[in-house]
Amino acid sequence: MAVDMSSMLTQSITNGKVDDMTASANSLSSETNKTGEQNLGKMDFINLLVAEMQYQDPLEPSSNTDYVAQMAQFSQVDALNAMQQSMKNMQASGLVGQTVVLSVTNPTTGNTTEVTGKVDFVQYEGSKTYLSVNGSLYNMDDLETVINSEFYEANQISEELAALVNSLPSADRVTLANYNDVNKAVVVRDALTTYQLGFIDSNVLSKLAEIQAAMESIIDAEAERQREEAEKLAAQTKEAEEKTDTTDQTTETATETGAVTAAEEG
Repeated sequence: MAVDMSSMLTQSITNGKVDDMTASANSLSSETNKTGEQNLGKMDFINLLVAEMQYQDPLEPSSNTDYVAQMAQFSQVDALNAMQQSMKNMQASGLVGQTVVLSVTNPTTGNTTEVTGKVDFVQYEGSKTYLSVNGSLYNMDDLETVINSEFYEANQISEELAALVNSLPSADRVTLANYNDVNKAVVVRDALTTYQLGFIDSNVLSKLAEIQAAMESIIDAEAERQREEAEKLAAQTKEAEEKTDTTDQTTETATETGAVTAAEEG
């Protein structure tokens, strides 16, 4: 697979230094754990062992057996850390496509905010694992909750429908001016699955049903009014046409009578 070197050769420079383009630099998450403390690594344990050897009591030095035992413990800790990281990576890979909730702490202000969205991809950088959510990278340590996508979607739709219905006037005050909003709410409701319907508050459904019935009555009344007006207009048009025909016939008769009279006189 070809490696794109252009991005490596065209990194931006700030104050004479090449900007860090790694995931850790672009992550919106704090690099510390939830308690604000850094985790001890393998080198920390090695440094502790060296310090212990350096400052031990020369009159009562530690035995080689003690050092070997401590090294064995360090190896076990290192193996456990590697296993934990491997399991963490597997867990992260399984989150792709899932809806998650992240509790993100701003390293500058210390404020914590919740971020909800689907995981687009996972990025690994050393011992760090980052989740791409809503176009940004977040530390895996910020993960709070994994939500079933169907559950999340149903909950979102229920909130949307409730907002639509609550924005509508009551059934006794609805008018044709509200037709588009009422129709939008009805379309959302009719598209719900049985599972999604279970998330809708019964009061919301009842109010929408009442408003829909009132709107249908208004539409029927308006249709009846327009039908009556059309019939009235048709009757008036017919009456006007009949009057025109009568006038024409009268004029024609008078003309014929005048012609006959003139002929007789002649």
